[in-house]
Amino acid sequence: VVNTPKESAQLLSCQDGFYKSFPIDCSKAQVTVDMFLASEEYMDVATLSNLGRYTGGQTHFYPGFSATNFSDVTKFTKEFSKHLSMDLCMETVMRARGSMGIRTTGFYGHFFNRSSDLCAFSTMPRDQSYVMEMSLDENLTTDYCYLQIAVLLSLNTSQRRIRVITMAIPTTESLTEVYASADQLAITNVFAQRAIAKAWSTSLQDARDLINRGVQDILGTYKKEIVVSNTAGGAPLRLCANLRMFPLLMHALTKHTALRAGVLPSDHRAAALNFLESAPM
Repeated sequence: VVNTPKESAQLLSCQDGFYKSFPIDCSKAQVTVDMFLASEEYMDVATLSNLGRYTGGQTHFYPGFSATNFSDVTKFTKEFSKHLSMDLCMETVMRARGSMGIRTTGFYGHFFNRSSDLCAFSTMPRDQSYVMEMSLDENLTTDYCYLQIAVLLSLNTSQRRIRVITMAIPTTESLTEVYASADQLAITNVFAQRAIAKAWSTSLQDARDLINRGVQDILGTYKKEIVVSNTAGGAPLRLCANLRMFPLLMHALTKHTALRAGVLPSDHRAAALNFLESAPM
C-alpha cells in the first residue's frame, strides 16, 4: 500500500474509534495528552497521535529507541525535561475575528474545534503554532481592515486572563503592493497546513500537487499581471525580492519526510506529518 493512493486511508488515518472519541472526553475534562513513543516495533503512530492532535498536545517519536544509544537518550532527555518545565496556559479558548467582509474559514494546529470559530485547548503550550485562514466575503472599501485573535486562558499561577492581538492591515487596489508586502514564510506555512490536511484526507500525491500548483499560480499571476517583459527565452525567475526564496521553500516542503514520494515506514511519515502540523514557523 505504501507509495500508492491507498496509503493515506489505510496507513495514515486513525484505525480505531476509541482514539477519535477519547480526545473529545479529554477536551471536556481539560486534559491534554502528550505522547513519548519509543519502540523498535511498529506502533501505528497515525492512530496514537490523534490523542495529542485534538487535546493540544504533541507526539514525540523515537524510532528504534535504545537506552545504550547516546543520541537517543540525549534527544529523549532534552524533550522530556523541556516538557516537564514548560510554562503552560490551562483551560484555554481562542477565537479569531475579522472586520466587515472578512470571515475565518479554516483553523490548523493541535486543538479541538468546538464551533465554527472557537478553538479549545486543554493546555496551550509555548512551542506550537496555529494557522487561521480567512476569506474575503465582499470588496473592502475602507483604508484598513482588522484582524483580531483573542485568547482566554488560566496561568499556572491560577490567574484567569484574556490576551488580545489586533492587527490593522492596509488595503490596496495594486497587485504590486500585495506582492511586495507578502511574507514567504507565512505563505509556506499556510500551504504546509493545507497539504497536510490533504495528505490525511485524500492522498500524498494530491498534497504534493497542491504545493506545486500553489507555486505555479503565484509565479504565473506575477508574470502575467506585473512583469512587463519582451525578453526572449532563458529569462531568469521573475519574482519580487521578498518572495525569492518562496519556490525553494515550497520545493523543500515536498522533500520533507512528511510529504516526499517513495517508500517510507508509515510510523515515520505519520510522526513527521504530526510534527509539521504544529511546529513553530
